[in-house]
Amino acid sequence: MVIDDHDDEPGDAQASFRGDYHGHPYGELNMVVPLDDTAVLAGPSGWCHAGWTAPGPGSHHYPEVKGGAIIALFFLPAGRISYDVKPPVDAETQPVQP
Repeated sequence: MVIDDHDDEPGDAQASFRGDYHGHPYGELNMVVPLDDTAVLAGPSGWCHAGWTAPGPGSHHYPEVKGGAIIALFFLPAGRISYDVKPPVDAETQPVQP
């Protein structure tokens, strides 16, 4: 998947692209490849420039990128992803870990 926030206002370092809130019944493993030097993906430990993120079983979050475009390769154990989880009322960009 390529995630790109280039459509945001030029020069707005805080602007980001946010996808649909979802959960990981069995966790998730992601390889993050930035296509721009400043591109980052929100992961379980904060913003990840390049490398791996691994939200644990039962975690849920908004997939979010800022600073440019990335390629993210996702592995979902047993192919499981859940869109029936509800975000917290004051949902921030950080994922929720069980």
